Amino acid sequence: MEIFRKLHKHEIDSLIAQGCRSTEWEGVSVQEGFSISEINFTEFVGTIKIYCQASHPVKISFATIINSTIEYGVTIKNVGRALENCYICEGSIIENVAHISTDGLTTHGFAEKISVLVESGGREVLLHPKLSAQIAYLQAFLTSNDFKENLARIMKDEDKNRKHNLCTIGRSAVIRDCGRIVNSDVGEGAEISGAIEIVESTINGKVGAGSSVSKSIVAENGFVGVGCVLERCFVADSAVVDAGFTAENSLFFANSECLRGEACAVFAAPFTSSHHKSTLLLAAIYSFFTAGSGSNFSNHRFKLGPLHQGVVERGSKTGSSSYLLWPSRIAPFTSVIGRHAKVVDTSIFPFSLLVRENNKSILLPGSLLFSSGYERDTTKWLERDKRSSRSVDVINVQPLNPYTVEKILKAIDTLKLMLDGYVPEELVGVEVPREFIHKSLARYHAGVNFYYGKAIAEALETYYYRNERVTSHCIEKACAGEWVDIAGLIAPKEFINEIVDDIINSKLSSYSEINAAFARLGSNYKKYKWEWVLSKLGNINIGDDDSKSIVENVLTNWRKAAELRLELVKRDANKEYVDSMKIGYGLLEGVGEDFSTVRGEFEDNSFVKKVEAQTRDIIARSDALLAKILL
Repeated sequence: MEIFRKLHKHEIDSLIAQGCRSTEWEGVSVQEGFSISEINFTEFVGTIKIYCQASHPVKISFATIINSTIEYGVTIKNVGRALENCYICEGSIIENVAHISTDGLTTHGFAEKISVLVESGGREVLLHPKLSAQIAYLQAFLTSNDFKENLARIMKDEDKNRKHNLCTIGRSAVIRDCGRIVNSDVGEGAEISGAIEIVESTINGKVGAGSSVSKSIVAENGFVGVGCVLERCFVADSAVVDAGFTAENSLFFANSECLRGEACAVFAAPFTSSHHKSTLLLAAIYSFFTAGSGSNFSNHRFKLGPLHQGVVERGSKTGSSSYLLWPSRIAPFTSVIGRHAKVVDTSIFPFSLLVRENNKSILLPGSLLFSSGYERDTTKWLERDKRSSRSVDVINVQPLNPYTVEKILKAIDTLKLMLDGYVPEELVGVEVPREFIHKSLARYHAGVNFYYGKAIAEALETYYYRNERVTSHCIEKACAGEWVDIAGLIAPKEFINEIVDDIINSKLSSYSEINAAFARLGSNYKKYKWEWVLSKLGNINIGDDDSKSIVENVLTNWRKAAELRLELVKRDANKEYVDSMKIGYGLLEGVGEDFSTVRGEFEDNSFVKKVEAQTRDIIARSDALLAKILL
């Protein structure tokens, strides 16, 4: 039990001698063992509680403390106005700040409504310190009132234990050289250094010099750097907003990195990247996205306001000075080059190139499947994954997965019909050159064969080398059905619906339980993926002649796809070594010598050599497995 006492007269006298003052010393309570030696030039107003511990004394100088509690080992120095209505936890440091206070009941950004995608409202996401990309996705794209009401109830229940009338400074938090912090919480281990102001927010990560944060939440391991302005935003674990980036009504999830530019009404799913001052992210969901310099988007046609939204699916990129008009939808792993001033929908053709030529939007389906840039993406994302163990975002970085491969399968069927003159209604605002269709089909077929072959090989190796079954006598219906990409999580849609139903029916009653449910889906991906592959190839039973025939065919096609992949990657990568790429070299010596010294030779490129090694490995694995199967 915590026991506090009033100050003794000699303690009051000593504090006065050290430049301290109060008109109501009776309001100051301390624990036994209280030390006054490191409290100087401080004014106490109202009800004050100070925890005492000889090994961790409280240090206060040049500050006004009003109606606040101070725990062990706290350091407070140089407060311009006051610390008012604060609860300051053990070991925190507050130095050179203008003002920290709570001026009434406040939510600290909790449950703040964020109007993503549609600026005028309709897709609001409620802020929460443990908001995951998946929960936010459900909030933004589900229209069920039952779901929204139950999620709001969960948040209300979790809100009951929060201190609405206090500004809490968490254990070991550091606040230095800042302006005002009003109606906000600062979490355990958080750092705020040089910020101009923090208003109606919760900061559990880091905020840097010259930044202003309002009605927002920065999660643990979230980073807001120098000169940023955020209003109604969420910055997740491992997300970075820095170098003067400005944003409003936007969500930035794990490993997103947004610098210098601006965002409005943006849902930045994991690995959204924008590094240029001239780039505007606007009214869209982006995922595994890379924005080129000067990329711009428009959602306002001067009719009924900014109502239009964009969908840029995972892995897509925009080139310098590119433009898209909303509402548009871009398929996974698409590169957008040029300015497209009409609405486009390319969602049925993943791994494509969208260019602007002769005042037309031209789409080359499948042309980027096995391109060098997209082949590098998986490695790049894995290397750049900075999530902490506390991250709640579930991420699958694989470019080929049941979601994208299902799209490829449908694209193959569509392209075959287009050879006979069929014009798909789903394809909006773009033209597909007829002469490119056969190339598209070849690449798409290779992509499917590569994916099936890898999955079969992994399962067979498990069977032969670990004596584990690779059959599935009862393929899960959910796995054989539709798959979705939920802001980085690839999973069967039926399982997502089950989570939604569990929220509606109160089987999931907290954010932690919901996030755990999504995490389980992520951890079971390999099993679900195998079930999906079997649903496409048929039930496989090693030893059965029909199964042997299927497996032999899949492995043979896998090898051929790997060889085509290597050819396409090398052909694409070699474009970086042609003579036109050597312009600008050789200012003081021969062009070839300068270029080779700086860039190296094509044959020695580490990425090309890696793909060559992967291809040799695939050939060896397929040969070994075929030998076992055909015994």
